[in-house]
Amino acid sequence: MGGHGDMLEGFEWSNYFCLAIVYTMFAFGNLTKGGRFIFFTEDGRFTFFKRSSRPFLEILMIHSVFLTVLLWLMQLGDYVEPALPQWLTNTFSWHSETSILDLLFLAIILVMVIIERRWLYVEADIGSTEPED
Repeated sequence: MGGHGDMLEGFEWSNYFCLAIVYTMFAFGNLTKGGRFIFFTEDGRFTFFKRSSRPFLEILMIHSVFLTVLLWLMQLGDYVEPALPQWLTNTFSWHSETSILDLLFLAIILVMVIIERRWLYVEADIGSTEPED
């Protein structure tokens, strides 16, 4: 019986790490009007943590879950791609060889970044000045 053994055998880890770094930049970075990503404020604090009241470990755990989902999507793509119709997997020239499947994967990543940023950012509750009745 040919078991699955190591499901990640032959997996291109360098691609995953590069994509994970870019994903992390989009998840935590702030795009300035000049088109640059900034990660630190003038006083040296990490910009994301300055705006969020979540504890660091909670942010780290949530981000780890999203990176795991990213890994799963990349692994799933390797298994699903051979079963997809050719019009989805055929490449065309757009900066490099790209397929509709690649563009769909990028759209899913963008949605993941939006969801993660909304989930991670919890505004600090300074407290209201109005007494509760």
